[in-house]
Amino acid sequence: MRKGSFVLPVVLILLGALFLISNLYPGFQVFDLLGHYWPFLLIGWGVLRGAEVLYTYSRNQPLPVSGVTGGEWLLIVLLMIIGSGSVGFNRFRNQFSDGRITLRGLEMFGEPFDYPLSGAVKTEGKQRLVVENLRGNVRIVGGNVSEITVTGRNTIRAFSEEEAQKLHNQAQFELVEQGDQVIVRTNQERLSGDGRIASDLDITVPKNFAILCRGRRGDFDVSEVSGQVEINSENAGVRLHEIGNKILIDLKRSDIVRATNIKGDIEIKGRGDDLELENVGGQVTVLATYSGNIHFRNLANPVRYESSNSNFSAKKVPGFIRMTRGELTGNDITGPLEIHSRLKDIQLSNFSDTINIDVDRGDIELKPHNTPLSKMDVKTRNGDIALVFPEAARFQLDAETLRGEIDNSYGKSIQENQEKRGGTLKSTDSQGVAINARTDRGRVSIRKAGRDDQDWDTGKTLPPRPPAPPKAPSPVQ
Repeated sequence: MRKGSFVLPVVLILLGALFLISNLYPGFQVFDLLGHYWPFLLIGWGVLRGAEVLYTYSRNQPLPVSGVTGGEWLLIVLLMIIGSGSVGFNRFRNQFSDGRITLRGLEMFGEPFDYPLSGAVKTEGKQRLVVENLRGNVRIVGGNVSEITVTGRNTIRAFSEEEAQKLHNQAQFELVEQGDQVIVRTNQERLSGDGRIASDLDITVPKNFAILCRGRRGDFDVSEVSGQVEINSENAGVRLHEIGNKILIDLKRSDIVRATNIKGDIEIKGRGDDLELENVGGQVTVLATYSGNIHFRNLANPVRYESSNSNFSAKKVPGFIRMTRGELTGNDITGPLEIHSRLKDIQLSNFSDTINIDVDRGDIELKPHNTPLSKMDVKTRNGDIALVFPEAARFQLDAETLRGEIDNSYGKSIQENQEKRGGTLKSTDSQGVAINARTDRGRVSIRKAGRDDQDWDTGKTLPPRPPAPPKAPSPVQ
C-alpha cells in the first residue's frame, strides 16, 4: 500500500462496520449483503484511488509510478475471494440447515445417534397446537381424531454413545396442556450447544385445530387443517396444503414457501428464494423479498407483493403471475393492476381493467386479448415498449420515445412522427380508452395480434392458422 494512502483504512472500516452490525443485530445477513454488493467495494476503491491521484496532481506533487501497488493487488484478491465465497455460501447454506457438516457422507464433529420420540394427549376442550422446535423438521397432518399423537426422533451428534444418551435425557420432549392449547416442546434450549441436536417430528391433530410453530432451523409441512396456521422461524422451508383459515408466515430466511388450496388470507414477511401460491381463496399480502422464482396461480381475491426492488398489486389473478429476478410474466389478470420495479422485463396478456406500469430498466410487452380495452399508463426509463392489440380495438394512443425508434404495424389509424432522436405514435381515432406509453431510451412499437404470438403460459408458439380450403372449380361453360 502506498505511503499516505487512505484507501485501506476506509475499506477496513467498512468491512469492520458490516461485521459489527451483524454481531449487534443477528437478523442482519452480512453474507447476503456481501454476496450481492461486494463488487461495489472495488468500484469505491477505484474512485478513492482516482481522488488521491487528482489531489496529488492539484498540489503539484509527483504522481505515483504505478497506479496500484503490490499490497493493493493482494487486498483486491482477498476481497474477490471473500465476495465469491459469500455468493457460494448463500447458494448452499440451506444444505446445512440442520447444523451438520458432512464430508463424503460422514458427519464431522461427532457421530450421529438417533433416539425415537413418541407421545399422545387427549384433545377434549383444546383448540390449538403449539410446536416449539429450535432445530429439525416438523410435519403436521389434520384428521378426524380425538387426540394429538407425536412420533419422530432426536438426532444427536456426539463423540460417544454415552455422551449422546446424556444429551438426549437432558432434552426430552414434552406434551404440555395449557388452557385451550397443547404445547410440543423439544427442550433443545436446555443444552449448551443446541446445534448438536435436531428433532424431526410427525404430528397428527384434529382437523379443526389452529397451529402455531416456532423454530430456528428446519422445514414445516402442514396439511388438512381448518384452523389458523402461524409459522415463525429464522431459516425454514414451508409447505402448506388444504388449509381452511388464515395463514401467517414470518421467516428471516427460506429456500421455499409453497401454499396450495388455501381458503383464508395469506400474510408473508421476511426473505427467501422461491415462493409458490396456488388456489388461494383469501387475500394475499407478501411483504418480503424473494430472489428466486415467484409463481402465483388462481388467486381469487386481491394480491399485494412488496419487496426491496419490485412491487405489484391486482384485484385477483384467475390465471398466473410468474416472476424471476429479471422478468415478470402474467396472463389472465384482473385489475386495477399496479407494477413498479427497478429492473424487470414485463410481459402481460389477457388482462382487464386499468393498468399502471413504471419500470426503471426493462422491456414491456402488453397483449390484451379482449375488447373494449382498459386504460393503460406505461413507462420505462430504459427499455422497449411493444403493444399488441386486437384488430377491432378502439383506443386513444399517446406513445413517445425520447431517444429511439418507432414502429407502426397496426394501420392507418395510428399517426407516426419520427424525429431526429425519438418519435411519437398517436391515434387518429378520438374514441376509446386512453393508452399512454413512454420510454426515455428505447423502441416503441404497435401491431395487431396474430396467431403467431407466443402462449406465455406454456412458452410455446401457437399453431398457425389452417390453410384456406381451395376454391371450387368454375363450372364448364
